Amino acid sequence: MSNLVQLSVGDSLFDPTPFPEEVLKLKKLNWLYMSNCSLQGKIPAGIGDLTELIRLELSDNNISGKIPAEIGKLQKLWMLELYNNEIIGKLPSGLGNLSNLKFFDASMNYLEGNLSELRTLTNLVSLQLFSNQFSGEVPAEFGEFKKLVNLSLHTNQLTGPLPQKLGSWAKFDFIDVPDNFLSGPIRPDMCKQGTTKALLMLQNRFTGEIPATYANCSSLQRFRVSNNSLSGTFLSPSGIWGLLVVEIIDIELNQIEGEITSDIKNAKTLGTITAGHNKLTGE
Repeated sequence: MSNLVQLSVGDSLFDPTPFPEEVLKLKKLNWLYMSNCSLQGKIPAGIGDLTELIRLELSDNNISGKIPAEIGKLQKLWMLELYNNEIIGKLPSGLGNLSNLKFFDASMNYLEGNLSELRTLTNLVSLQLFSNQFSGEVPAEFGEFKKLVNLSLHTNQLTGPLPQKLGSWAKFDFIDVPDNFLSGPIRPDMCKQGTTKALLMLQNRFTGEIPATYANCSSLQRFRVSNNSLSGTFLSPSGIWGLLVVEIIDIELNQIEGEITSDIKNAKTLGTITAGHNKLTGE
């Protein structure tokens, strides 16, 4: 067993058990998949000795306690999945040393503190930390992450503006940040590459106008900015109303002016419009 390089025992009906100490002896492991297998208790500090790991997947368990600082020793790691557990505390010092990390998902836990430990992870492709208790601002460095395509931070306590260039580099897929206290303007370049499918920014404190750039976002399917303090004229004519693949336009509870224009007839897949409690006009 000492030469084992991959161990996949997830999605199994084991009895509830702590993290097996025997696994920590498998020093050659590069992939450990133990999601959804009734793990409970803490992630042991010895996980940091499995320095060959490139994938560590422990989601959908009953893991508690903090993320051990020793996880920062896993320099080869490019996927870390811890979502849907009972993990508490702050992101550990040293997590920012995982320079090869591309996919990090610790959603649906009880994590708190700020996100500053992640500001050096420039190779991130997908960052999902929704449904936690994070606070503070989204690090400005995230706006310079040239590979980031998915960002999901909804249902936290984040404040301040989004980074200036967020989503403008790679073929961005979605931003999902509802249910925070984010403020400032909606950044204009999150569909710069023409690939963004969802802009989900409802229930925050965003202000200013909706950038005209999104009227040309032909890939956009879901546009949700309701319950903010947005103003100005909603993009018309030939704006978001008429995007060919848009399915949801949700702008209610703002201070937006303008008309629902005739180009809406081009939106063949549009199934939901929520636009009440604004200053819209027209027929």
